[in-house]
Amino acid sequence: MSGSFGRRGGRRGRKRHAIAHYMSEALGEPESVANRWAAEVLDHERRFSRDYREVLRTGAPGIGWDAFELAGPMFYRSYGELAHPGRPLVVLMPHMGCFVSGLFHLHRYSPSNRPLCAFRRSEGPVQTARLFERLGDSGPSVALLDESCDAAVRAYTCLRRGGVLFSFIDAPIHPDSVPSCDPVELFAMSAALPDGPIRLAVATGALLGFVFVSGSGPRCLRITFSDPIDLTSEPDQQRALGVARRWMAAQLECAITASPTEWLNWPLLGEMWKQGTWRARNLTS
Repeated sequence: MSGSFGRRGGRRGRKRHAIAHYMSEALGEPESVANRWAAEVLDHERRFSRDYREVLRTGAPGIGWDAFELAGPMFYRSYGELAHPGRPLVVLMPHMGCFVSGLFHLHRYSPSNRPLCAFRRSEGPVQTARLFERLGDSGPSVALLDESCDAAVRAYTCLRRGGVLFSFIDAPIHPDSVPSCDPVELFAMSAALPDGPIRLAVATGALLGFVFVSGSGPRCLRITFSDPIDLTSEPDQQRALGVARRWMAAQLECAITASPTEWLNWPLLGEMWKQGTWRARNLTS
């Protein structure tokens, strides 16, 4: 692409330029539109940061619960299905909207008799641990897991006990991850997305759901749930993994397209594409 996007000096200007580039590539928008949207992405990032700090400071009391709108069938179906003994659930989320407040709202509806766990990238913000401590203040405690083999075993145990696993899935794959992870199509290009959570869903017979947060600010949010899929109907695990990967990518693409200026990981899209292209070439070589 041409380098005619509007630039401003400094780190913020370079970041806006990168975001505009990927928005234009992925969404097919002209450069003028992508550049304007990139500025909105950075504005949203500031609002998100304020919301994050406020939630860490106040916990659940600082959240306006009546400001949330719930949409989609998953909330009513899969959470209700958790009432049946032994039915686990894997919930996939993108870094979108003021998702920290959204996590607290979801936690209010988590079944108190089910174990809960969540994956945390080892290089993620140090405040993440504090965030999940805050979650435990307002409801059932959440086991925060890293990307180690031991953590995967703990997540497997949680799900086998009928628990709930939350995981973000819109970031490049960890360098030490399974090399056989197949790429998926994201905005018409091969992309690599973390597939550990869907492997756990297939291995444990868990329902697989997707949820994303959007809205104009931390006090006016919409939480949209997908209709979950049941992978136990697939004849073998490899086929189930393929179905789950494609479904995950489609859900992520739909969420980003619905609220493009609220996705926080636009700067990482290029690395996802790069990893996906490399893996796609290895499959055909």
